[in-house]
Amino acid sequence: MEWRKRLCLKSSLAKWLHGLYSSADLYPLKIATICHMSRSTCKELFKFRQQLKKALNELVEIGAIGSWTIDDEDKVHVFPCQESVA
Repeated sequence: MEWRKRLCLKSSLAKWLHGLYSSADLYPLKIATICHMSRSTCKELFKFRQQLKKALNELVEIGAIGSWTIDDEDKVHVFPCQESVA
């Protein structure tokens, strides 16, 4: 895990996601599943979705992931950073 990048993260959800995506394959997960797995105390899924989007954007900003999308089935797809070609 890249600790320097992790130290730049502000939200606890972003730190949790960093741990998840640093140690696991980047396979799609439903937002409700991420909410449950992260033990979020957020009672409303639409509010968690907002927090999740901010946290995923934090990961993009520090270069921990390349990008992300949410599909029509409410699954989060995370894509790795592209290696720069010299």
